[in-house]
Amino acid sequence: MSNMKSIIAGVMAIAILSNQGLTAVVAQSAPPEPPIQTRVYLRKQCLLSEGDVISPPPGPEFLPALAAIFIPLLLEKLLGGVGGALKKAGSEQTLKDSGRRPTYLYHLIKRDDKQKVQQNPDLGCVIIIRGRFTAGDDDQPAPLTFSTKGVFAAMTDADEQNRISRLQENKIPVKEIVVAYEANITTSDDKTALLYESRFLEVRQFQGTRSSDSRALVISIGIVGAGDKEGEPLLSLALMNLGDVTVHRDKKQEKSTYTVLGPGQLKGRRSSWLGGIGLNETSLKALEKMEVTTEPFKGVMPATFEGTVIETEDGNAALKFIGEVLDSTKGDVAKALSGEILKDRSKEASEAADALEKLTQEERSAYGEYLTAIAAAAKAGLSAEEKAAADFEVKRKKGLWCGKYLSLGKLGQAPTDRQCTASDLKQ
Repeated sequence: MSNMKSIIAGVMAIAILSNQGLTAVVAQSAPPEPPIQTRVYLRKQCLLSEGDVISPPPGPEFLPALAAIFIPLLLEKLLGGVGGALKKAGSEQTLKDSGRRPTYLYHLIKRDDKQKVQQNPDLGCVIIIRGRFTAGDDDQPAPLTFSTKGVFAAMTDADEQNRISRLQENKIPVKEIVVAYEANITTSDDKTALLYESRFLEVRQFQGTRSSDSRALVISIGIVGAGDKEGEPLLSLALMNLGDVTVHRDKKQEKSTYTVLGPGQLKGRRSSWLGGIGLNETSLKALEKMEVTTEPFKGVMPATFEGTVIETEDGNAALKFIGEVLDSTKGDVAKALSGEILKDRSKEASEAADALEKLTQEERSAYGEYLTAIAAAAKAGLSAEEKAAADFEVKRKKGLWCGKYLSLGKLGQAPTDRQCTASDLKQ
């Protein structure tokens, strides 16, 4: 009997050790934590600073008659250098991390058998989230959902979970919030400018590894147009100085503190009016050549919202950073404005519409010649010399066509049944 007990005890010991070993293996193979990154979102209304869906009105329609009064705001040379200044400004003690959200500033819609230009209705709130995410982003925002009503602005585990749940149910797949910022977007009555009003801020962790319980925080919101270079042209730039924020991480979790500020505490933290979204008469004339072929709209004026979380050691360093950015292109502003004011708008609008139609026809002709060159190179019985010449002609014709195709792409008018890239021009 004693031998039998020894055998049973040995088997149980082996089983326990085996299970412990299995647990260790499972623990070692657990997936690593996703990296911290910054993402930008646009929604019809803010999510964390509102207690419920407020049914915002549709995006305002642009008034063509008003457009000719205002100076066009798409001045590539006006803010062209600020994008670089934003990256270079500040000392080594300035920590920055950015996220981007491609979108369209306007939608071309069809209503009552008439085409109209409407501001993108999602330009109601910009949300910048720095944290860990469980998945990539869906380009199509979900319908606004507030399963649990209220604004959760307390430093409690319950409110933190409610904030995460609110973001997740609105297609923001955040797992852990490091920084969360919201700004309500107001469009000017003349539809040419935006104003950002800070509505919510949460900071749970600072960037980098330096030990510090307090830092000055600046949030930048830039609108970047479609250009030949990454980050240019910068159409507008808001630099929101949010002052000092505190984060204390203690070995004892209950002693750790962080910053949460709701709408009431952020009242008055707003930008000035910022341009970059106005459609001038030239643009409106060009839109007359476009047709709504997709439901429910066709995107117009592609742009990218870029949000940057900027941290400095103190408020003086933050002000210095802002000053360096704003001073970067001071000399170009007056020159750009004076040159734009003196232009003949009516003549320019007509010429732009004609140029778009001409470019469209040239692209079609060039594509036809490219296809003809391909067919010629595929003929049987060509000598080596003839084949080499035919292949070269294919590349030449493709380059000529591709240049016109890419030009139409910048205007949102590239045909969808064919494609080429900038690299094709180098072949």
